[in-house]
Amino acid sequence: MIGLWYISFASFFLGGIVEQGQGKLTTDGDIILGALFPIHMIGNTERNCGVFNELVGYQYMEAMLYAMDKINNRTDILPGIKLGAIIYDTCRSPTITADKTKEFIKVTLQPPKVNGSEFAGVIGAFKSGNSVLAANFLRVFRIPQISYGSLSVKLSNKNVFNYFLRTVPPDSFFAAALVKLLVRMGWSYVSVVFSTGTWPETGAQEVEKALERSKICVGKSIKLSRFPKHEEFVKTINSLTSDDGQPNIVILVTIQRDSHGLLKAKKKNPRGSRLSLVGSLEWSNRRDITQGVEDIADGTIAFGHREGTIPEFEEYFQSLTFNNYSRNNKEWVGEYWQMTYKCKLKNFSKPTNYTKECTGNEPNTGYKELAPVQVVINAVQAMANGLDALQKHLCPNTTKICDEMRPLNRPLLLEFLRNVTYKDAAFHFPVSFNAKQEVDGNYTIYNFRWNNGSYEYIHVGSWVSKLDSQGNITGTLSLDDSKIRWANGSKTVPLSTCRPECARNEIINVLKDKCCYKCHTCGTNDIVVDNTCNTCGEGYVPDLNVSMCMKLPLKYVNVDTVLAGLLVFFACLGMLTDAIVFAIFLKNSNNKLIKASGREMCYLMFAGICAVFIVPLASLSKPTEGLCYFQRFIMGLSFTVCYAPLLMKTFRIHRIFANQLRRLTSSNLIGRRSLLIITTGLIAVQVLFCVLVFTSDPPTLLEKFYPQRNELVLECEFKKTTFAIYFTYNAVLIVWCTFYAFRTRHFPKNFNEAMYIGITMYLTCVVWVVFFATFLNADYSISRVYWLSATSLVIGWITLLGLFAPKVYQLYTKREFPRGMLMTWGDTSFPNVESSVDIVNTCHRCRDTDEQEKGSQGSRDEGSRDEGSPDEGSPDEGSHDNKSRDIPLKSTGESGFVNSASE
Repeated sequence: MIGLWYISFASFFLGGIVEQGQGKLTTDGDIILGALFPIHMIGNTERNCGVFNELVGYQYMEAMLYAMDKINNRTDILPGIKLGAIIYDTCRSPTITADKTKEFIKVTLQPPKVNGSEFAGVIGAFKSGNSVLAANFLRVFRIPQISYGSLSVKLSNKNVFNYFLRTVPPDSFFAAALVKLLVRMGWSYVSVVFSTGTWPETGAQEVEKALERSKICVGKSIKLSRFPKHEEFVKTINSLTSDDGQPNIVILVTIQRDSHGLLKAKKKNPRGSRLSLVGSLEWSNRRDITQGVEDIADGTIAFGHREGTIPEFEEYFQSLTFNNYSRNNKEWVGEYWQMTYKCKLKNFSKPTNYTKECTGNEPNTGYKELAPVQVVINAVQAMANGLDALQKHLCPNTTKICDEMRPLNRPLLLEFLRNVTYKDAAFHFPVSFNAKQEVDGNYTIYNFRWNNGSYEYIHVGSWVSKLDSQGNITGTLSLDDSKIRWANGSKTVPLSTCRPECARNEIINVLKDKCCYKCHTCGTNDIVVDNTCNTCGEGYVPDLNVSMCMKLPLKYVNVDTVLAGLLVFFACLGMLTDAIVFAIFLKNSNNKLIKASGREMCYLMFAGICAVFIVPLASLSKPTEGLCYFQRFIMGLSFTVCYAPLLMKTFRIHRIFANQLRRLTSSNLIGRRSLLIITTGLIAVQVLFCVLVFTSDPPTLLEKFYPQRNELVLECEFKKTTFAIYFTYNAVLIVWCTFYAFRTRHFPKNFNEAMYIGITMYLTCVVWVVFFATFLNADYSISRVYWLSATSLVIGWITLLGLFAPKVYQLYTKREFPRGMLMTWGDTSFPNVESSVDIVNTCHRCRDTDEQEKGSQGSRDEGSRDEGSPDEGSPDEGSHDNKSRDIPLKSTGESGFVNSASE
């Protein structure tokens, strides 16, 4: 019943098909193997054949015949059984392939003959699309098929193509190898161009899936038409080079014809040189692809089946001549002969454009390369080993076909084929089919480049892989980078990426296609967390890895710096000098000059000057909470203690000066006790200010961050309002002192003490003006500390030297002090001057000077008389008790006071 169904189906399905004598080669045998080879290229239509195809069609066909001869001559495999063949030329055409496959099916459906040949299976086809067509027919009739060149992953589906096997790995292995190469080269942005057809379309899909899994971006994916013209190739290259943002690497999953057409278009494009090509297995080491366009193909990387040589086949192939060819079809060998020697054979049916005649006995050494024919030999060996296992299983005691093998049980043969093991024809290691009835992927990687005066395919690497038990591809890429040369012999690997390697302080901004991205630089004070820029808080900076914030080291003023050390040195020197001068005054406290200078006021000023020198020491120390209180207190109080007694001193001098000009008696306000009380009160006011400020705005120790300097400074909190409260009061004292010093600048007593006070105050005012301008404009606390310390130091030295250096000088250089040059201090009032004549003359001189300065010429008092002796009318200062009284003296138009008591 089954046989009748087959016959009925065949008569319906194969009706009208007439076997053609052309395009066929047969050999006799007990078991027949069908074969499909692309002896010719496809013509202008799918029903026409084109030019002769030595590589790979004719050489593949001869490799099958060679393998069958070898097996037929062996005694260890299929003993007593001869293999025969029916070989058809597919011309790479799906239509012709389908027609020839039907011929094989017709053979299986013919009634069996006694001791006739048995049809076992089919070797082929080469192209994946043709194999799919053949497999769809053959599986219906349970005919095993072993392909030597079909790469499409579509054929790995064993639910559909369960009778299909192959001795080449599918494109899934190529895609895995390709991705490894791209990653090795650092290429993460590529374009893909593929031909129309089962293999290129499924191959391109497999490649793009692998690229997506490996996060390699595809810029453009371009499909060529089935029969593209030159204009289409030009348009494709223009599209690939139209934008500088396009990838520099182009993967070609194209047949040889299309690869060659793209190279020609690339050569004519002025921007074509920027493209680097990676060819698939169809490119391999084919010279027909690069012929005439070698310069533009320079630097191409191509994959091919694992390279190996078969010396015996090479010897066999070289021994072939047209005249001694013994097969029943000499048409193909004749075409090969004419193409190889570029000649015309006599009495040969195939026309040629060559005019040179050849005899057909020329030595067969004209070819330059061999196709990887081991894949065909391996396919024949696999079929033979499967038949051998079947024969031994069904006919264990015979060495030929037994009755149990007739008709041939092809489903059982398939089971043996799935478990067969054979030796690789080139490498001689054992090979078996994996779970998907195909072999694992082993490839050779070529680099087409200039070498020793010509362009050659240089072997630069390999890929060895296998399919593990989970169905995953694992492999190893071996690549010798030193052998690779790119366009124009360059050793520099071309760049092709749309995902640059971002620095540590950069994040990834994904573009619209969600594959490419750009790097965005974070701020200088940002860290990168989960591809996000996070700003560190004030006082924190990123670490070296820009992954976490680290607190800045605290910075504060200390004496480690040169400037701070100098300030501290001169401050200590000032305190020492102040102490020495104080000791001198204390030792000579009964000296007339010291007593005349106002000892109590001087002692307070010594304390104030010492406090002023303490300001730099407190400011240049590491801040603490207690030190902040002390700094603010000493900063305000030190100047008050210095200027309050000085104000009282200048006030006293001014009052005496003013009273004598107006012939008034001295006021009780300028007595020693009164001045001490007022001075204490002035100092108490500043202390009250400090208490109030401490209560409302207590000093705070804080860590302040300065962004421009990127520094975290430990400092005492500074507010300009607080500073104003502290120093405004001192500024009033300074201005007041300066005013009185100016008014008494010509008062000649105490050896021009008023003049020295005036000079001191003028310099002090200049320093304070500069200090205020810079201090209030300084935003950096350390700069403010330096300014405050330096200003305090300068003011301290100016005050110390300006007020007391002349006293010390006079003390040690003057042994006698004329009575008229000294003023003494009393308890309630200023003591009477030594001589009314001195006061009058002094007042006249002062008044005259004032009038000259005002620009008016005044007349002098005609009633004045000549100066008397400075000792006249006044006893020695040191001979009286510490009380004084005012005694009026009558004289011509003058009034004066006589010093009746000393201090």
